[in-house]
Amino acid sequence: MSAVENTTTTVAPESGSEHLKFKVIDHLYTYPLVQQTDAFVSTLPVTRVVVANVKPLLETKIVTAPLKVMKPATDLVDNLAVKSLVALEKVIPSLKTKTYQRLGEEAMMPYNFTKNTINKGASEVIDFTVTYGYEPVHSNIVKFRKLYNEKVYDTKGKPLIRGSLDSVFAPCNKKLEEFIKQYLPEGTDVPTEGFTNEFDRSFALAYNALTRAIPVTEKKATDVIMAPCNYSNHVVDVFNSNLDKEENLGLKNSLAASKAAVIELEQEALTFIKEKNPIAKKSTPQATAA
Repeated sequence: MSAVENTTTTVAPESGSEHLKFKVIDHLYTYPLVQQTDAFVSTLPVTRVVVANVKPLLETKIVTAPLKVMKPATDLVDNLAVKSLVALEKVIPSLKTKTYQRLGEEAMMPYNFTKNTINKGASEVIDFTVTYGYEPVHSNIVKFRKLYNEKVYDTKGKPLIRGSLDSVFAPCNKKLEEFIKQYLPEGTDVPTEGFTNEFDRSFALAYNALTRAIPVTEKKATDVIMAPCNYSNHVVDVFNSNLDKEENLGLKNSLAASKAAVIELEQEALTFIKEKNPIAKKSTPQATAA
């Protein structure tokens, strides 16, 4: 579902009759959560149709006449409701500022805290391992390599065993690098310099592919999770588009627009199936307007 604009502007509901206005409703519309909910709900096709057909009925004398008689009682209830909201605001002052965006952030706080803690811990472990494990060992290996390069056999700075496998790992690294650049284009490339052999560079390429794949995997997971919401949004847009084509939103026109929207969605579904399945392209019958 698409995000509703974050606003704190008071938007009172419209009414064609003064007898249908209540101070408690105006007070509720000062809350950002209510404003955001109204902004979303008012765009739903069913809401548009109901409002268009019910509002004229509420403004008729049949409805307004009893409201005049009940006005003293409704005013009393209205004032009590406003005072209750004011008292509630003193207990929960965030009602005046809370938005759906803020609620989402608060809901994600435990996950973000856990994620940040794990990342920080993993980073500290890696730094500790590199500083007190890898670097001293690697330094001693380099010193020993220089010794046997001078006294026994000159490997030109490369490891004796791993360096001899360069002819095998070099083509594999080239293919892996091409794969990474083609399917995981976003990220920093692994340099060709700075490695004593292709075996070490293959590990760097594998790690590079992993770091590039994580955001892609997360995005695909998000797309899958959000697919129902995104399609629901699309359905709402299709219905609204057809409603906008009608002169008014009376029941007859609303039913006609709904029928046209359903046919349009069916055609989209058939087109999608044909594109994904070549066999269905030949066997699936054309959708009818029935």
